[in-house]
Amino acid sequence: MFSKVVFGGTFDHFHKGHKDLLEFAISVSDEVVVGITSEIYVSKIKSRGGSFEGYKTREMAVLNFLKTCGPRFEIVEIDDVFGKTLQSDFDAQAIIITVETHKGAEIINDARKKAGLAELEILICPLTIGEDGKSITSERIRSGEIDREGKLYINPLWLKKEKYITDEVRRELKNPFGKLIVSPEKEDFENVTGVLASVGDESTKFLKSLLIRPAISVVDFKVARKKKFSRLSDLGFTGSEELTRVKNEPGTLSPELFKAVSYISRRGKDQESVVLIDGEDDLAVIPLLLALPLGSCVFYGQPARLASESVVGRPEEGIVKISVSEENKKRAYDIVSRFNTRGH
Repeated sequence: MFSKVVFGGTFDHFHKGHKDLLEFAISVSDEVVVGITSEIYVSKIKSRGGSFEGYKTREMAVLNFLKTCGPRFEIVEIDDVFGKTLQSDFDAQAIIITVETHKGAEIINDARKKAGLAELEILICPLTIGEDGKSITSERIRSGEIDREGKLYINPLWLKKEKYITDEVRRELKNPFGKLIVSPEKEDFENVTGVLASVGDESTKFLKSLLIRPAISVVDFKVARKKKFSRLSDLGFTGSEELTRVKNEPGTLSPELFKAVSYISRRGKDQESVVLIDGEDDLAVIPLLLALPLGSCVFYGQPARLASESVVGRPEEGIVKISVSEENKKRAYDIVSRFNTRGH
């Protein structure tokens, strides 16, 4: 048992692995010193992409968890890998790492040795494993692959069997999934930090007319289930886009569609991609929500509703904007879970 141990991290999107790391530290020491990377430090990581939380949000998550555990602890903001570890009066005896952060501990000990300080004993905390047998990391959460408990947003079973919509879900999806933009303008589609995706021929054509280039477009050459277009150029595409053809029958979510959007979403926003559906694209919003990184946006067309269905007594139509958030991913997962596996 140590009197004091130290460890550091970004603690972004505080997850089960972070909890296990803190509990490990508490189990081996009377006091723990937790270094949390500053906004300056994180800005260097942000250059590689990703939707990072601010320092105060990350600090509060660690603080709230430690308060429930009851040990003595100190939280320090760090601008580099060293934090307080090179201070002559820093009296920790050990540093806690995982197999993925061993290099940082070696750098710290090398610097301490050069400064005439005793090396810190290195303690390795086991990685926390997610549903798919891979470690739970903040990067995987930011990329939209898993939630904070390590659960996959795209259930592996959905990659094997076709899912059929139920009447209950169909009624639910008649209402806009996100924010309805009744009179969309170019600024409504700008300043998206993540991937911008568009579903539907008319909405995609409209974005292209504004010189907005969705990184991912899902189309089926139909409007209101009737064929209207015959070529991608009709929608404003140049032919330089990467084209993926997918079969997806009306009222279904096919394994082929899940696989296609999963693959394309991992490629980021540099290459413009088009998914051309043989069947119907109406439900493609859901797999996109589940596959895209946090901070992305999905836009789709909302057709006019019957006046009797409208809240204000008139048809409502426009483009719906859905932010790819943890909350919306959870909702999308719940919706697909209520689809039938066989038949309607």
